[in-house]
Amino acid sequence: MPDIHPFKALWYDPDKVRPIDTVVGQPYDKINEDLRKKYYERSPYHVVRMTYGRPEPNDTPENNPYTRARDYLREWLKTGVLVEHDEPTIYAYDIVYKRPDGTERKREGFVALVELSPFSEKKVLPHEETFPGPKADRLSLMRAARANFGHVFLLYEDPKKQVESILAKEKVGSPDREVRDDDGFRHRVWAVRNPKAVQAIQALLKPVPAIVADGHHRYETAIAFRDECEKAGMRCTGNACHHRRMATFVNSEGDLTIFPTHRLIRGRLPYNIDDIEHRLGPWFEIKAFEWKKPAGEPKARLEFEAYFKRLLGGRMSFGLILGGANRYLTIRLKEPDRLNEFIPEAKSLPWKQLDVSILHRYVLGSLLALDPEKLERDKRMGYARHADEVFEAIRKGEATLGFLLHPVAMSQIRDVVMAGDRMPQKSTDFFPKALSGLVMCRYEIGEPEKPASGS
Repeated sequence: MPDIHPFKALWYDPDKVRPIDTVVGQPYDKINEDLRKKYYERSPYHVVRMTYGRPEPNDTPENNPYTRARDYLREWLKTGVLVEHDEPTIYAYDIVYKRPDGTERKREGFVALVELSPFSEKKVLPHEETFPGPKADRLSLMRAARANFGHVFLLYEDPKKQVESILAKEKVGSPDREVRDDDGFRHRVWAVRNPKAVQAIQALLKPVPAIVADGHHRYETAIAFRDECEKAGMRCTGNACHHRRMATFVNSEGDLTIFPTHRLIRGRLPYNIDDIEHRLGPWFEIKAFEWKKPAGEPKARLEFEAYFKRLLGGRMSFGLILGGANRYLTIRLKEPDRLNEFIPEAKSLPWKQLDVSILHRYVLGSLLALDPEKLERDKRMGYARHADEVFEAIRKGEATLGFLLHPVAMSQIRDVVMAGDRMPQKSTDFFPKALSGLVMCRYEIGEPEKPASGS
């Protein structure tokens, strides 16, 4: 793993902003227009004004969401709304949350700076492909604000949980910051005040590669920003230099929750909806859950969802919801040993065994003649975290097809990454998200030194 560095956290002053719950929020890529409006109305100091500012009709190159983020940061520092921790360190970060089934879990980690390393060096490994648009947006924000408001989520492997043991001894007394998010989940942060504890963690993780679980766009943007700064001759004036980036580190052997990202297909199909079963039938085992009258749909759905969950062990299976049909389908690949034939491209076997790879390359791309890349370009591919959202979109006529996927196991992610591949975009959804605004980092960089007069 690249070097891990302490830094002086930038955070809200609880004496100026009460409660801090009202000014923190979800990462920018989880915020839709309704949630952004809600955040704006909640507080004039909400972090969304910096992370995902609202565009205005009269925006110009001199006045836009990025420059306003810079101005908010400067003003809130000047007035004491934001303050910096007194000394560089790392920060233990725990989230106590509930899964959809109601079981309570705790995810433990820590926040620090990571020395930026290109993916080609294999010290930090990506697990997922990315879209180009968000990277341009995030780079514009970094250029203007010169700060990290949200997190890159990095996984490390520590089977003996030695890092957690070190941090447990540092989490004494009340946390330095504690908030509840809109779901009621509790986020707690402790500054690690023992330099020996920081050094022990640095030494433990030095030989271990890191996997980017969440925040690929943010990590790749940070490397682009670093390269720009180095080309311009920018100077480091502290620990938070431009060749580092704030990240949350979590043990991949710990208590992780990974949701699937279900797919929605919008628009008309080039064939009748009933033809889908004929196209898939030769290659997939299909089980239908039908109803004759509307009153029978809830029972069919319960049976369908229960059976779909039971297919999880074997994977290579999907739930299929057809617009305007009176049935739900489960489909399961008949001959998984023929994957290299079904997906001939030069990818590793762990990659080809992913449900999402089979869905994109074989089901959509080959059998249904629906090119996933074209669907994405034409904005006909939609995504949903929860199955309820898929059923609702089909019911309202907002989508023609819905595919339910199983959650990906951490072992599958590791196998794909170690084989040198990246999973398709939006294959995983690590839950819950680290909050933006709870712990932030302001870059400590200065302008290039001017040459001496006469030189």
